[in-house]
Amino acid sequence: MELELILDPAVRRNWIEEKGMLAFSLYDRANSWFQVDILINEPVSFSANYDNREKMDIEGSVVPLAPIEALIAMKEGTGWPQDEADTVHLRRILAGWDDE
Repeated sequence: MELELILDPAVRRNWIEEKGMLAFSLYDRANSWFQVDILINEPVSFSANYDNREKMDIEGSVVPLAPIEALIAMKEGTGWPQDEADTVHLRRILAGWDDE
């Protein structure tokens, strides 16, 4: 599938309505554990979270990352077991990994 198709609102709408797609996943074939999800819709406001983004340098490229609170909001209520597990871990990170 051509990645450029994600730029077409009609294609994204079709993916959501026909396939129930929430995200377009990209992964590194050499490191299949490394995955980036591009959301098909906007479950949280991009503009409201942009100023609070984190920045990570990956091999010389600066990649903007959503704040943890936004990730939690995106993953809550999806019904996907992995998102539920991610939410638990994101809340632990947010709390400073305190196990007590």
